[in-house]
Amino acid sequence: MRHTVTVLGAALCMATAMAQPVPEMVMKATYLYNFMRYVDWPSGRNLAASDAKLKLCVYGEDPFGQALAPVDGKLLGDGRTVSVVRTRSLANLADCQLLYVADAEAANMPKLLDAVKGVSVLVVAESPLARGDAAIVLSVQQNKLVFDVNLRRAKAAEVRISSKLLQLARSVEH
Repeated sequence: MRHTVTVLGAALCMATAMAQPVPEMVMKATYLYNFMRYVDWPSGRNLAASDAKLKLCVYGEDPFGQALAPVDGKLLGDGRTVSVVRTRSLANLADCQLLYVADAEAANMPKLLDAVKGVSVLVVAESPLARGDAAIVLSVQQNKLVFDVNLRRAKAAEVRISSKLLQLARSVEH
């Protein structure tokens, strides 16, 4: 009887936990991880074929807190792992594979784009102001996280976004 109560209690706790909404920044961290799974970066100035880690960089004020902690060190499908880097330095951005630009940093987009010019960095932003500058723009619409893809920007960064990811996008600009 005691074993049954323990199992039932654990099941109820799990059901309650599963019914609670996922915090927005945890969901965004999950999206960033999945973007890295479905994008190919060429070997080049900021990535050697032998590199075991891909850098997910958060520029400026970090809105994630601990939400990115589960992503740091997580294995990608190609055998590489994600390395989360928080930075306020433009000089470090050329070493990133994915650059996340929070809404508060949208005004700095021209400087950020100059810092990653000529290297394969997928720029992901959340500000509508970054729509023409970022390859992917995240936004919340009707309490759902959605993203738009700018293939022109992805091509300029020499990254290839999987068709599987493009199918999930709210819009794809060519």
